[in-house]
Amino acid sequence: MPALGWHITSRLEDESVLAPTIDHQRRLAACIWGRSGASRTLAFFAVGDHLHVLTALDRREADRFAHDIEASMHWQLGLRAPFQPARIRAVESHEHLECAFWYVLRQPLRHDLPAAPPFEASSLADLLGLRTLGAAHRATVRELLPQVRRPQLLRLATELAPRVPPEAFDPATPRADQGLPWLGESMASAAGVVPAKLSFRLASGLRVAAAHAVPQVRLRGVAAGLGVSYWSAKRARRGVPDPSLSQAIRRQLQLRAYLPPTSSSASAP
Repeated sequence: MPALGWHITSRLEDESVLAPTIDHQRRLAACIWGRSGASRTLAFFAVGDHLHVLTALDRREADRFAHDIEASMHWQLGLRAPFQPARIRAVESHEHLECAFWYVLRQPLRHDLPAAPPFEASSLADLLGLRTLGAAHRATVRELLPQVRRPQLLRLATELAPRVPPEAFDPATPRADQGLPWLGESMASAAGVVPAKLSFRLASGLRVAAAHAVPQVRLRGVAAGLGVSYWSAKRARRGVPDPSLSQAIRRQLQLRAYLPPTSSSASAP
């Protein structure tokens, strides 16, 4: 019987931290979601010096996927140390697949390492609707792990971040306006981008989505939140947004309204 999936572990030889900053973590996520076959990814989490990835690709594709992720991370994260040979283990039953899924997403708890939301170095951000980069993989999770439901993911999120109340992840508990000072950071996190690396065109599109994420906020408030002029905010409000990105930005704002002050910082492209 062929394997249902593969559990990939990539680890640096010198045991240095793989993605120490928010920018590194966003680049790491982009390295994974930008590779061919990424939509068959079920879960990933980078913790400390290593990365866990669970994929439903076949073995040959999984080997290539692991190689491509490591090569991309080495370049994009500016890593000095090489990776150890990737460890790739077969997942041979549905029960094993579900266990591996939760094992990957619970990595910070296993290593007693902090994992502050919005979980930039994990597919949990995409599963919770906080980021759009990995939106396609949610269909794979629904297909292969239909028993995984949002309430379970929310419980895990609050377990990983015990200081954050459950309503922070619940858009039905509106508090997004209070996160307005972090509109620029919420926009960048929702899109999984590093603001300093954005082209003018992409930055403009993100601002359009951000302006429409808070339609009840006056333009001066949007401008202040994005760190742009009133006229730039007005142009953004007139644009046609990506609705999924606007929704992810609203979720980010909702979350950041509940985060401790040191966990949120404002930045905008």
